[in-house]
Amino acid sequence: MTNHRGIWDMLDLDHSDQVASARVRALPDWDWGARKGVCPDGQRLIGVSHKDGRGLCTDAGGSGLAVTPVPLTVVHDERYVQQGDWAGGYTKYQCGPNQFMIGYSVREQAVSGVLCATANRALPTTGRTVW
Repeated sequence: MTNHRGIWDMLDLDHSDQVASARVRALPDWDWGARKGVCPDGQRLIGVSHKDGRGLCTDAGGSGLAVTPVPLTVVHDERYVQQGDWAGGYTKYQCGPNQFMIGYSVREQAVSGVLCATANRALPTTGRTVW
């Protein structure tokens, strides 16, 4: 879907992978055995549903954000969490400094990991938790 505020795409991992990035499809499997969703090239992941494997991608406010070629990092733990326990009782997946999410993986109904791309500029470190 396109409007004056950018492009918006939903990822749906109900039954299989949805890797909408041509660049990532050309790479080896980054979380073997998990279902994976990756945003189309040029978009970033801005939301993931609590269950059912849905993700929301957009280029709004961040067009041209990725370094080319895109160095990718897979995160399966809380190594990059620096803002404290912003979601008590839950595993928190964050990208490293000046990286942003482009994909995620799930096993059953649980998130297994996230895929991060390196930004071509410094990114803010403020934000908010949305429940």
